[in-house]
Amino acid sequence: QTITVTVNPVNDNAPVFTSAAAATVDEGQTIVHTLTATDADLPAQAVGFTVTGGADQGRFSIDGSNQLIFNVAPDYENPLDAGTNNVYEVEVTAGDGAGGTTTQTISVTVNPVNDNDPVFTSGATPTVVENTTSVVTLGASDDDLPAQAVSFTITGGVDSGLFQIVGNELQFIAA
Repeated sequence: QTITVTVNPVNDNAPVFTSAAAATVDEGQTIVHTLTATDADLPAQAVGFTVTGGADQGRFSIDGSNQLIFNVAPDYENPLDAGTNNVYEVEVTAGDGAGGTTTQTISVTVNPVNDNDPVFTSGATPTVVENTTSVVTLGASDDDLPAQAVSFTITGGVDSGLFQIVGNELQFIAA
């Protein structure tokens, strides 16, 4: 007589994250990170991902391609993370659909992008006393952080050959 014994697999392994626990993204971008995990159980289990916690949980979701994404693109100059320091914390859970789960906290750092043009703060139509060389002290601001150095260049105009910039001062070449 032959006895056949069938050993049925038991789902006794939780998924293991293979994607990193940290990500860096430029401001204005929504795709943060591709989530990956493996499951040692056989037959192979499909692993799904959900956002389950973290101080900034409400700012993230996961798309159909297992991409962790910002719901609204981050703005470096106006951070919306819990610490207002451009480091967002989110907890993601990987599940194998048969009860095995594991979590990973992901720190997402947002980098600044030079996306704001400088704005002149000095007057556009200065009045000059006759026989002086100084026309105006040029000033400009730039909303990008960290603060950007602003430089000035004469780029054109009918009378551009009559002017020079020394430091941040627009001057007549000859008085």
